[in-house]
Amino acid sequence: MSIKLQKVPKKKNTVIILGDSHARGCASEVQHNLDHDYRTQGTVKPGANLEEILSPPRNIISKLTKKDIVVIWGGTRDIGKNEANEALNQITKFVQSHKQTNVTVISAPHRFDLRANSCVNKEVSVYNNKLRKLLKPCDNACILEVDSQRESFRRHGLHMNKNGKERMAKK
Repeated sequence: MSIKLQKVPKKKNTVIILGDSHARGCASEVQHNLDHDYRTQGTVKPGANLEEILSPPRNIISKLTKKDIVVIWGGTRDIGKNEANEALNQITKFVQSHKQTNVTVISAPHRFDLRANSCVNKEVSVYNNKLRKLLKPCDNACILEVDSQRESFRRHGLHMNKNGKERMAKK
């Protein structure tokens, strides 16, 4: 009598992208740059603040391990409404409560739809500096700097164009 051993399929690692309108289409761009051991899933909530973005179904995030990654791309609404500190608190809570997995936070993009010296663009710089300091001591989190070249953004200046998103996905 011979026993046939079946090959047990290896669990694919997961990349979950949670974001506002800036993250639209990023899951497919990231999947394109990964090997077949990964699967990507994106949840985009246009116009949402970070509290809304960071409230995905708990059963999905709780099953992630150190081989998986959660990418967070949001905060534009919070910064524009003078709620940047609340956004930073939301990121801190999320990173601390999900230590079983890796978290990558994408910095807030410069707003090319506003003047370079606008109060919102100054707040974007302050927010990104605080975000770097906040994530530095976290073992399970890192920051990914958004491409801030004007040619990476659409004509209106708020969202990245296809080439900008491709470059971010490669990072």
